[in-house]
Amino acid sequence: LAEVCMKRLGLVIGNESVRFRRLLGRCLEASGDLEGAERIYDALLNDNPANLVALQRKYCIERARSKDAAVIASALNDYLAQNMSDVSAWYEMATLRKSLGDFKGAAYALEQVTLGNPLEASIHVELAEAYATYGGLEELSLARKHMAQALELDASNRRAMFGLISTSNQFLELSRGSSKKKMDDVTAEEAEHSQLVAKELIKYGAEKLTKAYKGTDLFAAVQAVLQDYTDNDS
Repeated sequence: LAEVCMKRLGLVIGNESVRFRRLLGRCLEASGDLEGAERIYDALLNDNPANLVALQRKYCIERARSKDAAVIASALNDYLAQNMSDVSAWYEMATLRKSLGDFKGAAYALEQVTLGNPLEASIHVELAEAYATYGGLEELSLARKHMAQALELDASNRRAMFGLISTSNQFLELSRGSSKKKMDDVTAEEAEHSQLVAKELIKYGAEKLTKAYKGTDLFAAVQAVLQDYTDNDS
């Protein structure tokens, strides 16, 4: 039936129409002829390198055909180079970068997602986790800021509560180790202030979690975990 419809449509709008060729490519994809569909999209891109539909479909073909995350990410990057406002594509890129162990790249992609969707608490949490994973004082400072932002957007987000405590504790431990060395562009007063902020955030997160789990079966276990963190900030 699809073949009959395509023949009739070709007679009406012409086989060389961009719309016709895009539709034909989708039909070939559906039938499993990925190579045939890719040839059509390559021809469309040869005519117009900024054809977003063709770039998007080439990525989808690569996603379906390849098991190499780096190859898939390269195809998605080609699409994003022409359509940087596609939030869902940036989120897909973040997922791919994580699978490659590139958390710096994942953080960059998630930054783009937050620009397009700034009120989604879960995205701020994911961005904070990416910052925290590849580490560094500046990155941990950003991580705790995004965890705090997530809690401001969703006060019941327990993942953000744990994350705020964890990232603040990481920052505290790393800053204490760095305080013995020369820290460029950071005065002793600034370093001390940052450590005090980290301690207060740990206490704040612990209070939020205590309230959230009070009266539940997990309360004792959570209290034991929090005790380790609150002991470390003293």
